[in-house]
Amino acid sequence: MMGDSVLQDRPNLVVMGVAHSYTTPLTRMLGALGWTIVKSDEPGDANAKVAESEECAAIDLRCIEAIRNGSDPVFDHDRAAAFIASLEAWRPWVLKQPRFVLTLALWRRHLPSDTVLVWIYRHPDRVRDHYLAREPDRPVETMIYGLLSPNEAVVSAAMQYEQWGGPRLRITVDQVRAAALVWDEGLFQTPYGGKTC
Repeated sequence: MMGDSVLQDRPNLVVMGVAHSYTTPLTRMLGALGWTIVKSDEPGDANAKVAESEECAAIDLRCIEAIRNGSDPVFDHDRAAAFIASLEAWRPWVLKQPRFVLTLALWRRHLPSDTVLVWIYRHPDRVRDHYLAREPDRPVETMIYGLLSPNEAVVSAAMQYEQWGGPRLRITVDQVRAAALVWDEGLFQTPYGGKTC
């Protein structure tokens, strides 16, 4: 394992991708490379199973629920700032949240300026097919968070990426899959025992 000083020089990472775009395997690989995975640690917590933070999800869900109900987005900037500040002791960390395809611009002011955005691109047709394989009756036009079609969600992610204003990296699902071939299958199991906060 690398020394703490080497790890401290690494940037924090934000992983964004439409749901079911291999964001969880990528986050677990990054955890194995020394980044601290920001996720829930409560036994049975659905967020923990997919390497996501319960607090981050709660902030985003409140915002998305308001949009779904036809209201202006309600984003709790004080809560978001406190959450990000609480991660300082865990540098370098990786924060993964598929809902960032809608909300990332609202988070940007609270994230360290050198945070690197990693966007995993998946073609909208493949996103649609994945959802329909699991839920054949799911309406395509509101397939993503009850708001967006897969195409709209990918367009929204592209807008978040373009507006990021900091270091960023765009990769594809196929690239993540190729990288995954060299990893221990345990990284893709739940729960994952890597370093978390």
